[in-house]
Amino acid sequence: MKTADRISELVQGRHLTKDEKKKAGPVVHYAFGALLGAVYGASVEMNPAANALAGVPFGAILFAAANEMALPVLGLSDKPAAYPLSTHLYGLVSHAVYGVTTETIRRMVRG
Repeated sequence: MKTADRISELVQGRHLTKDEKKKAGPVVHYAFGALLGAVYGASVEMNPAANALAGVPFGAILFAAANEMALPVLGLSDKPAAYPLSTHLYGLVSHAVYGVTTETIRRMVRG
């Protein structure tokens, strides 16, 4: 939701209302996921070894790069130390599932 609000501020020159943030937050999240999924698919096309372990490393790297590094640096989340270990583990596992799902869909599309 913070990212959606920042985008709105840059594009429209205004902050989103609470209701708008609730709607725009998931849109930004899934759009980012779709974009990174496309990058992953292109990467595997250029380097087939990039699909190692059925996409799990892709998801784990995305979690570390986005959630643990980029979002805190951009001020879009608190520092990682502000969250309990369970939050980090949940995020890591969720992103690993995203990686496996992305690889599964890539294989289905490629036939």
